[in-house]
Amino acid sequence: MIKIILILLLIHYIGLYLFKPKHNILSCGLFGWTGKDVKKFNKDKFDKLGILNVERGKSSCGISFDGDIQIGIDSEKHYYDFIIEREIKPKRFPVVIGHTRQSSVGLVNVFNAHPFGFGDNDGDYIFIGAHNGTLKNHKDLAKTYEIEESIESHHYDKDNKEIVVKRDKIDSEILLEIIYKHRNFKVLSEYIGGAALVFTDTTNPNVLYLFKGKSKDYQYSNFETTERPLFVYVENKNSMYFSSLEDSLKTIGGNDDNITDIDSNTIYKITDGDFNNAEKIVISRVNATQNPSYNHTRTYGPNYSAFTEEDWCGNGQNSAFNTKKEKEEEKSTTIITLPAAKTVKEKETEEDLNIYYEKPLKEIKDYNNLPYFNKLRWWRNGHLITGIYTWVNNYGFYKIGEDNFEEARKILEKSIGVPFIKNGFVYDTKELDLTNSIVRSFIPFKTKTSIEYNMYYFIQGVKVLTKMDYSTTYSRYHDSHIKKGLNISYIELSEIGTHPVIDLSIDSKSDNNQSITLKGKQVEKLNNFFILGSDREYSVEKGNLISIKINKHWDNVYFGSDTFKSVDSLEDLIKLTTKTEEPVNNFEIYLKEDGIDYSQNEDNSEINTEDDLQVINELIEESSNEIIFGIEDIVDNLEKLNTTDDAEVNKKIQDFKAMKDYLITLIS
Repeated sequence: MIKIILILLLIHYIGLYLFKPKHNILSCGLFGWTGKDVKKFNKDKFDKLGILNVERGKSSCGISFDGDIQIGIDSEKHYYDFIIEREIKPKRFPVVIGHTRQSSVGLVNVFNAHPFGFGDNDGDYIFIGAHNGTLKNHKDLAKTYEIEESIESHHYDKDNKEIVVKRDKIDSEILLEIIYKHRNFKVLSEYIGGAALVFTDTTNPNVLYLFKGKSKDYQYSNFETTERPLFVYVENKNSMYFSSLEDSLKTIGGNDDNITDIDSNTIYKITDGDFNNAEKIVISRVNATQNPSYNHTRTYGPNYSAFTEEDWCGNGQNSAFNTKKEKEEEKSTTIITLPAAKTVKEKETEEDLNIYYEKPLKEIKDYNNLPYFNKLRWWRNGHLITGIYTWVNNYGFYKIGEDNFEEARKILEKSIGVPFIKNGFVYDTKELDLTNSIVRSFIPFKTKTSIEYNMYYFIQGVKVLTKMDYSTTYSRYHDSHIKKGLNISYIELSEIGTHPVIDLSIDSKSDNNQSITLKGKQVEKLNNFFILGSDREYSVEKGNLISIKINKHWDNVYFGSDTFKSVDSLEDLIKLTTKTEEPVNNFEIYLKEDGIDYSQNEDNSEINTEDDLQVINELIEESSNEIIFGIEDIVDNLEKLNTTDDAEVNKKIQDFKAMKDYLITLIS
């Protein structure tokens, strides 16, 4: 069931990606929940909002609950990586805040990631907030409000040695600190730039504040525009979610009737998750703009009091590190200064950055007769592969034909609902219980949709774009090249391939003359590309490899799972099902994790999980084709328009192809 939910989420995410509005501004993502009872918080819904908001911010991410802040950078900078094995479960305060950052001001590091925390409330931060937007006058505001523009931040390394980092504060941190220290909203009428804000006070833990600005682009503009988006989904009287993406709220149950675009230039003070009865404070931004004007003179709006003096405590000291501050015994202190941003090539040896010297990650025998990716080609047992293949989840590419497309399709259609083991599909299933969860985990194709696009074509290790390209090239070169094992021109293969290639008719080329080619031309720039099933990601510039790294998203499915390796025959599968205790239905597990007892419906009859699953499968069936067709149309149009071999366009083309392949594997 969880896999099905993820599939639905991916489908919707791709739809958002394909049809999202285009903005010429840097964006971040805000998302979260507030209510009256912490038990009503739904982590699955919160995570969906976070995953969908990755598109708005890919530099870092962060969350806050129960007065604490946790930050994700580097390998955890994307929210879907950040949440792996991370427990998000508020126990004291019914407010959970999330943020995905797209950097505009300041370096990408743990100190500049959101949310920001200020003050000390018995081990908790007093004030916690996050910002979407960019300010143009934050240094002026810092001087006006007597906020230090730089700060020493303290944390401890693995040896328990205190590290003090001297750094400049970014615009978001300064804005939030002003609100915290001055206990009013005056600054929201004064900033130049754009802002959507969310913040809370742990001394009043059932309250959440939301704000988004609206102002003129320039002083002499004729009309105002919304600076950054922010929407609310009212789940019920005492539970609500918010997000920078309206459609993301629809994935967790929202609709046009209960999703609200909050009023601009209005602070919402929401108590116990009761959005409809929120206190509203109107902010005037008539004298503020989104961009500085020539000889701009700052003007101020009215002083809107946010809090009373007794609502606050602490000295306003900030720490943006991802753990709560703890008092320690005196330790030796090291003072460091953050370096300027720089680019470092991922290179250990000369061979690492020459594609001609690339070696497989494993010994050839360890791939268990499965295709593997090396030197920008697909191989099997040391030989380039040619033929028609299908992708089997948890296994890899499986050959279903050579040049007879109809026979290959028949094999796939015959394989719907059929288990797959190490040596292929098991069509004689009389001795198997196909309802057994163990058996069903071995069934790759459960619907017609799951096989509709799952045919892949390879010629001499190159994954070919279309069936027509494969058919034409295969017919033309079968006797003269393919049958004899002679190399087809890498230029011609690059014209029909889905990924860059090199000339394998020669053994090597110099580091500065690798001639990595796509669509008949040297690749000018292409970052972090991979194709379905490849175990590595590559970056190319001016025809040469500049970086290579392991593709972490596929490391469990490259070479076949351990389960597939252990099952060689029908008898092995039968033994596995008889000796393994039947696990609890995944759907039931998912419902229990929701925190609500769904074991009985309103008339006390049992829920028919099979019916529920059927409905979901039908939804996938109906929705997936349109998404895949949309991706294919975009790729076709981009390739037609890209007559100048633009590097950025090539990167988008590769991204869409990878997206389509990944979607197909999940539907399977």
